[in-house]
Amino acid sequence: SNDIVLSSTLSCTTIECNVDSVRVVKVADGRYWEYLRPACVQQAFYEGGKTLGGVNREVPGQALCANPNLATAFEACCELVPSGGRPSAHMNNVYDDERVTFGTSVARCEAGGGNDSVCDYGAMNTTLHPEHKLGY
Repeated sequence: SNDIVLSSTLSCTTIECNVDSVRVVKVADGRYWEYLRPACVQQAFYEGGKTLGGVNREVPGQALCANPNLATAFEACCELVPSGGRPSAHMNNVYDDERVTFGTSVARCEAGGGNDSVCDYGAMNTTLHPEHKLGY
């Protein structure tokens, strides 16, 4: 079997202390462990749902509702711009493809430079960052 069961809780030691979830861990040279979250273990109904969407969440089928307390999306942070200006979104991810809770997204955006706030991924410059597709 490929299942690993830990006999005790391990403490974080470095950057993993700053993330909401860990998806892949290097356990030895050339060996990695991937966490696969069990299906259907979260509540179907929750308070305060947030809309997640692609580059244009107005297009049918590109938006969905998510629980803000679960690490389900990337963050998108925009610097506040003068009236009429178009913000440009950026990410403050710790590792590639990292998912965060809405609270972590807000905290990282606020810590990112003072004028940053959570914004729509429609502001993401996908020409510069084609890998950034979804976010709060």
